[in-house]
Formats: sequence, C-alpha cells, structure tokens
Amino acid sequence: MRNWYHSKFVPGLKTVIAHEAASFAVISAAVSILSPRVILETGTACCGLTLLLHESCPSASLYSFDSPHFNEVRWSGFREYGEKCAKKVREVGFVNKRVHFIKDDILLGDGNSDIISILTTPKYPKFVYFDNGNKEKEIELYSKYLEVGDIMGVHDWGKEVRLEKVKDHLAPFIEHPLNFFLIKENCTTRIFIKNDDQ
Repeated sequence: MRNWYHSKFVPGLKTVIAHEAASFAVISAAVSILSPRVILETGTACCGLTLLLHESCPSASLYSFDSPHFNEVRWSGFREYGEKCAKKVREVGFVNKRVHFIKDDILLGDGNSDIISILTTPKYPKFVYFDNGNKEKEIELYSKYLEVGDIMGVHDWGKEVRLEKVKDHLAPFIEHPLNFFLIKENCTTRIFIKNDDQ
C-alpha cells in the first residue's frame, strides 16, 4: 500500500508514504497536539512520513534513521522513483535546518548509541515513530528510554508487530485516544503514550 502525501507548505511537492491514507491526519494530529521538541523516526524510505512529521511540527528537531541496506529490500521495483522522490523532498520540503538524516544500523547489540542519546536527553517532549525493518525489536530496544508524556507510534500493527511479542515493553504505555480512529479506518498504525516510569 502506497499513498501520496501532498506537502502543506510547498505547492506541488508530493511524495509517497507506505501507509493507509486515513492514517496521515491522525499521525499529524498526534504530533501537533504533543508539539514535541524532538521527533525521531526509523525508516526514512521516500521521506514521505518524514515530511508529514516535519510539517506537523516544523519547530521540532527531527532525526530520521534508515538502515543502509534496508531500502533495497523494502522498495525493490520502486527504488529509482523512491530515491528521486526523497531527493526532491530533501531539497525543498523542510522549512528549518533541524531535519537530520542518518543511515546506520539501528538494530545491533543493545541499540544505536545515537538514538539512545537523543531519547535520553531529558526534559522535553518527544515523538518517536518506528517503521524500519523490525518494529518489534525497535520497540524492545528503544521504548524504555522514553519519558512519561512522550509518544510512540508504530506502523504495521497486527502484521509485523504482534501484541504478544511487545506487551511487556508496552506495560508503561497507554493507548492514545486517536487509536479509535485508526482502528475504525482499519489502519495499521498505533500510537501510545508513556504513562509510567517503569
């Protein structure tokens, strides 16, 4: 499933997001309501979700991590177009210089030290979105570093992410009220709020 995302700020700029179109407004609302100082995304791909996250809170510092070897598998048959799309978005789509793209393996060992450093800087709201190659592992490695009030989103819920595999890591979280709309529209995104400092 791939759907077009049209920029809110740059006329004619569009890119692809591999999500249900109905999830776009819900993800954007969750980010806008939180108004985070930091947004962290795993799985850059065509920069579509990166652009949506940025446009939902342009004042935030945004870090988008992508595994160096993952896009080739994920976007086979779509790679050339995806790279053109991402290049165009990176050239004109971001209104501040606080958008950072990092290609690095995020699933090795105890986790990527850059991601851990970003998540452990205290005293500011963070929005984290997991959409790389192994979301269950990403939740396991990184959800523990979020503080009370931080928000975590995850894609492919019920497909690549199974509740029984991540329920222990979700214990300190509650479901975001916006999940009601995601479920109603049969979207595979879910959003959680850190509620307890376990």
